[in-house]
Amino acid sequence: MIRMAKEDELKVIIKMKLKMFKEAGVDDHLPNNAYDDILESYQELYKQDKMRHFCFQDQGEIVACVGGFIKEDIPFSFFNPPYYGFIGDVYTVVEYRGNGYATKLTNQVIQWLKEKNVEVIRLLASKAGEGIYKKLGFKVSDEMVLEL
Repeated sequence: MIRMAKEDELKVIIKMKLKMFKEAGVDDHLPNNAYDDILESYQELYKQDKMRHFCFQDQGEIVACVGGFIKEDIPFSFFNPPYYGFIGDVYTVVEYRGNGYATKLTNQVIQWLKEKNVEVIRLLASKAGEGIYKKLGFKVSDEMVLEL
């Protein structure tokens, strides 16, 4: 069953996010209190209606999720509108992968962001997810990164 997550399910979603970081090999960049920091930040964003997650539930357990964020960082905060959408927290439990849940959930997030009058959506794609996002209409951007 696909549905919007409730705020009290953020703890489960954050655990999935931390699994995603571990699988991506970037969990060593997280501080020891990452879980608590993320939970506090997410709860505030939910209260401000700047974040929502959609999830797929099987036998009472969340097995896939995708998050939508409304961001207002520089330089986009100077544009009109001064915000954009961001898709993150895309995670599916290993046993459930390959069934299209991430795509269906991403479409739900896109719809939620449209309802919030978002005109541009950004995301960071893994190599595995790049093809999915291209099929949904995302384009590779000109953003570059320098790791120091």
